[in-house]
Amino acid sequence: MALKQYRCRMCDQHNAPRYFEFEADGPKCPRCGFEGPPAIQQLAKIHYHAKSDSGPHLSSEGRYELACKPMRPNLINLCATGVVSVVTCKACIETDVYKRDKAIYDETMGDDD
Repeated sequence: MALKQYRCRMCDQHNAPRYFEFEADGPKCPRCGFEGPPAIQQLAKIHYHAKSDSGPHLSSEGRYELACKPMRPNLINLCATGVVSVVTCKACIETDVYKRDKAIYDETMGDDD
């Protein structure tokens, strides 16, 4: 069974930057020990919906594809976005197209992350 992604909001109160994200079987923070909501929130897997010359998803703005599954014909039962700053899918984040678009976003927005 795949590990789920979580965010601890309590670590923010312990002089850590913003929040702490981790993967685990359940909602218990390995850093501070808090368990369950509202301190620990399960993250939705959000894929990167990248612009593409040959992607299978057609919109009024052009063609798109999932960064981690470029040939997937549909988005049924998935969450996807073209906004790189909110992508949580680890496989999408590791792709070249995501890294390229994230670098452009960071340069444009002045992000220090």
